Amino acid sequence: MAVRPGMRLDFDLYSDHDVAEKVAAIQSFGPQASKAVIRAVNRAVRKTARWLKGKLSRAVYEQLSLKRVGLLAQTKRITVKQRKGGQAWLWIGTSNMPAHYFRNPRWQRRWKGGARFTAKGQRQQVAGSFIARYGDEKQAVLVRSTDKAYPIKFVPVEVHEDMEEIIQRLIPQAREQFVRIARQELNYELMKLRVVSG
Repeated sequence: MAVRPGMRLDFDLYSDHDVAEKVAAIQSFGPQASKAVIRAVNRAVRKTARWLKGKLSRAVYEQLSLKRVGLLAQTKRITVKQRKGGQAWLWIGTSNMPAHYFRNPRWQRRWKGGARFTAKGQRQQVAGSFIARYGDEKQAVLVRSTDKAYPIKFVPVEVHEDMEEIIQRLIPQAREQFVRIARQELNYELMKLRVVSG
């Protein structure tokens, strides 16, 4: 399973004794039964990828103080693509996020320090920033690019290191989840074979 560009997360099917036993039991039904192992593994990979996507979304929402838990999926910062051969690609965007993604954006003209918002659990303020409608955003946190009224741009918040830390923290959990799901899926295929063989 690829977690992001340049990083590959491989699951060892035989690292768990129970999984290895179930694979051996399935293969004892003959060469054709190996397809049952492939089906089980493919399902386990897909389900683990969806699980990891949900865990990442929740962890990023909480740790970075995002406005909504579904924001990452809505903006396609975390997406899952299924591939053949037991692969699932999980793409995670770690580039800067606009400040209006975060909680409690506030601004008053009398504030000298600019707009305020909560990111990564802390109140932040960016000099010269303000809040206004911009494009599809009703409450965008903006700053002027020059001394003139235009152009303006979104205020960026650096999140790369935070996202990397969350990803690394969840990888061991993803491996454990894969093993749990693989056991269930292999057991399902094994029961089917036993029923068919009588």
